[in-house]
Order: sequence, then C-alpha cells, then structure tokens
Amino acid sequence: NEESKAKRTESLNKMVEDFPEAYATGVAVAEQALTEALDGNSSQVEAYLQTLKDSAQYGDIVTDQGVEALPNIQAFLVQQYIDQGRVDEAAALLDDLSQNYADSLIIEPTTAGPPKPPRTAAEVVADLRQKLTTTK
Repeated sequence: NEESKAKRTESLNKMVEDFPEAYATGVAVAEQALTEALDGNSSQVEAYLQTLKDSAQYGDIVTDQGVEALPNIQAFLVQQYIDQGRVDEAAALLDDLSQNYADSLIIEPTTAGPPKPPRTAAEVVADLRQKLTTTK
C-alpha cells in the first residue's frame, strides 16, 4: 500500500543520508530500484540509478537475490524507454550496457509462468537493439 511504500522510501532516504558509504545502503537502493522498475516507475528508477552511479563503492552491488544491480536496472530502463518512445535514452543505455556489462547476467521479468533463465547482457542488448530499430 501507499503508506508502507512511503515509509520504505523515507527509511531508504535516511539510510542514504546517514550511511552513504555502507554497502548495505547500496544494496537497499538497488533493491528499491529493481522494485520500482518492475512497477514501471521510470523516474524513480532513474533517481536510484543515479544514486548508484554517483557512488564509486556501489558500482558492483549485487542484491540479496544475487542480481547484479547496475546492468539489470539499466536493462529494465531500456525496455521502459523503448515502450515510452525515448529512443535516444534507450540507445545510450544500450551502449553503456554493451561496453561495460556484456558478460553480466540479466534477469528478465515475466508476467506469468516460470521465470526466464538469465541471459548475458550482450544477448539482451542484441534483442533490445532489434526492438529499438523497429520502434524508430
């Protein structure tokens, strides 16, 4: 519900403010970014992604579920950008993904049925580039 979401966001903001160097803070930011991505909240995801990118110690954050945060958040955002017609932003993130995270594993969300097996960022980027060219 909205009240518990507001409380989580407030707690997370306090963690970032009080313990910006803590790895646990980075994990909490990454978890919240992935949750917001699944909910389709692009602006929130962008803010969390920027927080992660701004802190050098957060560059290699892996969530409690074993998900490498930055490439997965970026892959979610690319999909949302393509759906929203934000072609240039999608292309920029795809370039970053292919240059910096080609071997990272991407977990793709499913709406029903069993989860998809993880794929490399290179495989996901190729599919998203194809989708991007048909969107233009």
